[in-house]
Amino acid sequence: MHSASSMAIPRIASASMVILFAIMLEVITSALCLFISSEGIHLEIYYKLSTAVLM
Repeated sequence: MHSASSMAIPRIASASMVILFAIMLEVITSALCLFISSEGIHLEIYYKLSTAVLM
């Protein structure tokens, strides 16, 4: 029983890290999107770049 509970801790930690990373990525991409659109660069180029990076 003790070993199972100790195994759950790193899983929870890694899950929270993934969630944190996803939130950070979302914030960074939205900030970049705003910056690029304000600069006047076509958003389609940014979208293609972002999808290429994610794939």
